[in-house]
Amino acid sequence: MHIEMLKSFLTVAECRSFTMTAQHLNFTQPSISNHIATLEKTYGVSLLVRDGKNIYLTEAGKAFIPFAQKILANYEESISEMKKLVQRKTVLRVATSSQILNIYMLDALKQLRLEYPDLDIEVRRYYDLGILSTDAFTKKLYNLVLLHTDFQPLNTNKQVLGETRCVWVVSKELYDKVQSNSVYDYPYLGYMDNAFTKMIWSDLIGEKTDVKKLNRAVSFSDGESLIWAAWRSMGCAFVSYLKVKDLIERGELVELEPEKANSFPIIAITNSDTVPTPELKRFIELLVETPNV
Repeated sequence: MHIEMLKSFLTVAECRSFTMTAQHLNFTQPSISNHIATLEKTYGVSLLVRDGKNIYLTEAGKAFIPFAQKILANYEESISEMKKLVQRKTVLRVATSSQILNIYMLDALKQLRLEYPDLDIEVRRYYDLGILSTDAFTKKLYNLVLLHTDFQPLNTNKQVLGETRCVWVVSKELYDKVQSNSVYDYPYLGYMDNAFTKMIWSDLIGEKTDVKKLNRAVSFSDGESLIWAAWRSMGCAFVSYLKVKDLIERGELVELEPEKANSFPIIAITNSDTVPTPELKRFIELLVETPNV
């Protein structure tokens, strides 16, 4: 049953004229007659009676009016709501566990904006894995979560996107002064025991470096302060290469003992019931294509 048939019936019921109905709805008069006939055949009742030039509603026709009005109203409401959905901007919400991952995704975000200029993108960095987990996997506030630790809550999907490298660095000034490539010959700049990345960093360092031999000097709660302190010649630090690449290329920082470098995985997690929009799929593709560094 087409909506046009209901419109034809309701208009005829109101103006009691096939000719006027045809003019009003921009149909031919035979089309209006066919619409009414189809409705009557569908419901097995007579809706209208013609008496010469006069048109009367049958009892069934009178009873059918509120049903036709309701169906038509629901149809128009559905059209209106669907238009709102089309007009509503798509939003991609991403949560990360470190600034390193924010930097890692920059090229992918830039390309995604070029491909989807109307897409709104929100990126939030968390300092506490517990809060991130609650917001992302209980409250489901995000389309995608990027982590640098092997963590997967229940009812989620996990994908390893790649990995990023961490290196030992020291300022060029301090390197020239000490004249050594060994990390054990410099004061060690590390993370405080309650820092979010402390455990991850300790594991990465401990795989190739004897932590007990490090000459611990100053501890920080964030990676930015760690890099700043190394750049100011306060000691050596084990940091993400992504965050110090430019400083190394400019010669302001020196990489120590490249064989002691290590890498951590970059993991993407989505809720199992997350609908993979084209934008989300493309963003993950771009992240996978991002070179490991």
